[in-house]
Amino acid sequence: MVAVYSQVTMISEMEKMIAVSGADFRNELYDYVKNEIGLSNAQATSILQGESLWKFSNKVLIALAEFMAPAMGIQAQEACSCFKDADDIDPTPFVERKKKFLEESGHKYMASRCNKTFNHLLTVYELKYKKDICEATKEELVDAISSGNTINYRTMQNVLPIIKHYIEWCVESGLYVPYKVELLSLKPSDMDIRKAIASKLVAGPKELCEILTRADGLVDARTIICAVLVWLGVSTEELPFLLDSDVSIEDHKINTPYFGVVDIPDCLIKFFVAYQRYLFSSGDSMFEIEQSDKFLKRHMSWKEINGTTIKETTIRQNLSSLNGKLKVFPDTCYDLTSKGLYMSGSMWRLYNIEKASGEITDEDIIRDARISFKNRSQKIAWKRIYKAFKSLYSE
Repeated sequence: MVAVYSQVTMISEMEKMIAVSGADFRNELYDYVKNEIGLSNAQATSILQGESLWKFSNKVLIALAEFMAPAMGIQAQEACSCFKDADDIDPTPFVERKKKFLEESGHKYMASRCNKTFNHLLTVYELKYKKDICEATKEELVDAISSGNTINYRTMQNVLPIIKHYIEWCVESGLYVPYKVELLSLKPSDMDIRKAIASKLVAGPKELCEILTRADGLVDARTIICAVLVWLGVSTEELPFLLDSDVSIEDHKINTPYFGVVDIPDCLIKFFVAYQRYLFSSGDSMFEIEQSDKFLKRHMSWKEINGTTIKETTIRQNLSSLNGKLKVFPDTCYDLTSKGLYMSGSMWRLYNIEKASGEITDEDIIRDARISFKNRSQKIAWKRIYKAFKSLYSE
């Protein structure tokens, strides 16, 4: 049986299908992964959340391919034929070849960056496909590189020269490089940057609602409502100053410091209701909610020090956890940051402006994204992200 897809392409197609699938298929897939394949709840959830399928064994990948084949319009046998038993492959030859390249090519000073790239390709391509990346087709290498969660245009500008230099080194060393011309013609724009962007940004309010619903129980209602507020356009600096009077659950509106009154999508209202319940649900005698006109309440607690009870004000979920570097939610749920949430919300607003008027201007971007372009390259980079991610937005 000749494989319809290469292993790299097949996994890429499976990941794309999971990302765009509807609720019924996702529920069936979740039950199948948990009950038939035997993965844990966390592992099953991670697959639905867009976790790279390369982390799973070939046994799991074959089972997934068999289940997804009918929906992909191919025979199960064809879907599974591209998978090979790579679990027992010795990585040493691949690793030693890259080490020799670094020593002979003068890239040794960049070993850290190079090794990160080569280790990723070792995992997602060489061990699975049983051959060096220098033997890959252009399409296979693009799929393999694009499966990285940190890929972006700037990264590609740094990584591609290393890969292409390695290909040239393989040619000079007399190694088998069947697609030399195609591989050396690779450009950053050839990479599927959209896939990585999708792992960082949220397409729309319904998608945000699904993520936050799955987060219920993993993080408290205060953290969740902070995520909603940031997506709605309240910056992390503005969060502590938001007042109770700024939020109207009945009218589905919020008066934001920067944008003024904006509508709260219907599907997100339940998180405001849950936050209100959270404020009045503390039964701990050593813990109570501070009474204030601020929407995000502080927590009052008491500590006994040297026989003396001291009252102190704390914020159980500190707002600093919402900065652009730290994650809002654990990896088992979703990789959300305040930067990703805020950009997601701004792109959603701009997307709706574009749908209504047919275009968005630089003034629209500067206002809604709250960004000032210092140079032309920043504007190009932002528009590239918007263009790549726009197709993910939904009503």
